[in-house]
Amino acid sequence: MSVTTARISTDPNHPDSLSSGAAKINSNFDAIDSAFYNIISLIEGSADIVKIVDVQMSGQMTIANIPQTYRHLKAYFVSRSVANEVDSYFLIQFNGVTSRDYWAYNTTNAQNSFAFARIPAANADVGFYSTGELLVFDYANKNIAKSVQVSQISKRQKAVAGSSSFTGGTFDKTDAVTSITFSTSGGFTADSRVVLYGIK
Repeated sequence: MSVTTARISTDPNHPDSLSSGAAKINSNFDAIDSAFYNIISLIEGSADIVKIVDVQMSGQMTIANIPQTYRHLKAYFVSRSVANEVDSYFLIQFNGVTSRDYWAYNTTNAQNSFAFARIPAANADVGFYSTGELLVFDYANKNIAKSVQVSQISKRQKAVAGSSSFTGGTFDKTDAVTSITFSTSGGFTADSRVVLYGIK
């Protein structure tokens, strides 16, 4: 078959030439790339869980100025106390409130903080930390007392089984939660961290 009667023209000015065909294909690829990046941007912008802060805990640590634009809050923590004991209480307070407005469901009386769990301390075996998750529901709603939920895993010694717990409680004030304070006896070790997320 001669070139002049070929199905694909070699003339770059012909609409069915290899050159113009390649240009059309490249144009389609450009459009696909553009659509792909737009989709990725939409997915990232509509994520249901958004990281607010990732911080080291030391001493008494407060996450302040929590945005009020989410429905719920979720915090993950890895913690160990420097206190001279095997384990210490892991304490949580909201908005700097120190009055007896914290009802943990593993206690029979209101306390001045949530003390859901105990975490390894200086006399626990080296390298053992407590991990846990805190949920604060409808935290920005000023019409309801704040319900919280905590799950925690802790191990103190190599030769002794660890423990796990799942509990909750109520903060008896209807104020929006704008800050969360984490504390323990003597303070936290340098490897202790908390990551706070907002849930849409």
